[in-house]
Amino acid sequence: MSWLGLLSLVCLVWGEEPADIGFGMGDDHHNFKVQPGKGFKVKIADYKSTGYAWFLEKLSPGVNMVSNRTGGGDDEPPFILCEMSTSDGFRRGNVTWVHVHPWQLDDPTADREYAVLELRASEGEDTLLI
Repeated sequence: MSWLGLLSLVCLVWGEEPADIGFGMGDDHHNFKVQPGKGFKVKIADYKSTGYAWFLEKLSPGVNMVSNRTGGGDDEPPFILCEMSTSDGFRRGNVTWVHVHPWQLDDPTADREYAVLELRASEGEDTLLI
């Protein structure tokens, strides 16, 4: 096996965690089409060494957080992976996360950033709107 072939195999085994939409550092807004009643994954860059943490702030009706977990740090930058779904009758809505120092979460004057995901129902296979 060639060096390039071996490298490709390693990337397949230890590659990045797949997600349908991602928020990198500095990303604050994305649009995404979802199929009602189906699940999707959102990956958010999560550099805890900054002292800031991500908190789910708002879920529109018809949008559900199924699970979330952290990952990365070795084979890719650290992240939070949110597995989400929409109800069968979903048409449109938003998901908002806030990035703030945990001890300042309730302080309206605290420095904070937001990640906003605008969701719309899709009628076809093509779901990414970035």
